[in-house]
Amino acid sequence: MEFVGTATVTLLNAGGGNLTMSYCITLRSRTDTRIITGWYAGSACRWSTDHEMRKVFDNTRDAAAVCRELHNLCPRNAEVINIEVAQDDASSEVIPLTFSPLVAC
Repeated sequence: MEFVGTATVTLLNAGGGNLTMSYCITLRSRTDTRIITGWYAGSACRWSTDHEMRKVFDNTRDAAAVCRELHNLCPRNAEVINIEVAQDDASSEVIPLTFSPLVAC
């Protein structure tokens, strides 16, 4: 795994091609952080419980800017708003994840 200039993680898959990881912003339960209660959707309502409505970021720099804004808007939930690897991304087949690695905002 290597970090590229834009903070996008690139993985080499078995076929020799590169897979770029995508990121999303999650809102986890404050009582059980294993449970994702919502995804940042980028719309006027900000959050969605439907993972297909989530906004996917190509790099952590863009996601971090939005994550910081969400931390400021929702300070009570700041500790459970995180940037995570998008689970249905093709690269998640290369590295099986029980929990997405959290990326600091």
